[in-house]
Amino acid sequence: MQGKERVKKSLIVGEQYKIIASKRASIDVENYIFSSLENLEIEITNHDALKASDLVYSGKLKGWCWEATEAISVFFDTAYVVRGCLYLDGEKYYHAWIEILYNGILYVFDPTANIICLKKDYDEVFKTYMRSSISSKMIRGELIKVLNGEVSQYVPNFDEETNEEVRKFGEFLSAMSVDHGKNVPYSNDLAACFYRNKSAYMGEIENNKIKSLRVHFYDDEA
Repeated sequence: MQGKERVKKSLIVGEQYKIIASKRASIDVENYIFSSLENLEIEITNHDALKASDLVYSGKLKGWCWEATEAISVFFDTAYVVRGCLYLDGEKYYHAWIEILYNGILYVFDPTANIICLKKDYDEVFKTYMRSSISSKMIRGELIKVLNGEVSQYVPNFDEETNEEVRKFGEFLSAMSVDHGKNVPYSNDLAACFYRNKSAYMGEIENNKIKSLRVHFYDDEA
């Protein structure tokens, strides 16, 4: 792929952030989003699990856009994980964010930068380009299959065509002594429910709905 791999440069500095911060959505929208995440906890590498909302507010989800957007999206019925590009100070970066429909209006929630704003404002400020858009219902349905053991877990069993990153991640997982839950299938397909997602899930399902989740983000490069 061309361009930067994913946004590791902070979105919360510079003139663009000042502009987008001035366009933050109303407190009603913010309360709706964060109240929906009450039962989501995220454990980043070897750190203690924290509520997703606390991680958003503290800026600790920076660099985890693929994993964070997918984990968060499943708690919304009308939402989409958008994978694409944006521009920071004139440079192109790959990134993922969530578009959420609330009261008939489309908002962007970017958990890695604690941005909540109208979609049109986010697109305008960061000059976004969408490469794929996956519905939260599709991701949730696939995750329920993973939690129920209906999808093959990630195992170190590779063929000659498997890329180097996948091979190394498999070796990392095979040496893991702690059970963090069900690993989601790893994929380089932008249209997949889980894209370059290195995480494991534990959760409670009731009436085909996800009631609670605890997610572990692996860092195989640490």
